[in-house]
Amino acid sequence: MPNDHRKKGCQNTECEIFNKQKFDASYQFCPICGQELVFVCAKAKCYNQIEDTGIKHRICRSCEAKTKENENKVLDIGKKAGAGVAAVVVGVAGTIGKNIVKEGKSAAVKKGEKVVKAVAKEAVKMVIKK
Repeated sequence: MPNDHRKKGCQNTECEIFNKQKFDASYQFCPICGQELVFVCAKAKCYNQIEDTGIKHRICRSCEAKTKENENKVLDIGKKAGAGVAAVVVGVAGTIGKNIVKEGKSAAVKKGEKVVKAVAKEAVKMVIKK
């Protein structure tokens, strides 16, 4: 049988630990006022009551929405940074290709290394700014 990681909290608004302390799911009653405990959101500062739908249901809908929103923001930032790096790589490849045509393979490789290092520094700065 899997462990139940849900949290419970006191529902009595008069209790001194109301919205201040959470208990494991094994607790049935509040140790201060004796009121029956209810399942609450497992996130740190959230005490919203949740339904008892199963062991895996641990956070409230609003915290779940915030988590998905933050994940989408991170993905968007990653996509923008990736597009910027891709543009830089295309520019580097074009520069190295021109060097091969002009000066031959060995000279182009030497210059290409310098160009790649310089452009990589700029790409890192650009990604950090975004």
